[in-house]
Amino acid sequence: NELDHPPTAVRTVSPVHPGNVPGNMSREKTIIDFIIDENGQPRMPMLVSSPGVAFAQRAANALSQWQFPPPTRRGVPVAVRVRQSFVFESDS
Repeated sequence: NELDHPPTAVRTVSPVHPGNVPGNMSREKTIIDFIIDENGQPRMPMLVSSPGVAFAQRAANALSQWQFPPPTRRGVPVAVRVRQSFVFESDS
């Protein structure tokens, strides 16, 4: 609420579906909390939920490549915590 602008990624990378994971369905979701630092870099990913380790690892890897404008409050760069959902779609 106190940010000058909501965090919006200027570069995103989609995670790659891990393939034949036992019990996977055609649509899976992983949720990660993380910090956008004062330079706009995603840091400290924390898993909230995932159907499995392979999905969590792929989501965290993709997130590490994202870029954001530095978040600011009253013009001063600040770090903020955000939550991102990653949806994995499969042809199966």
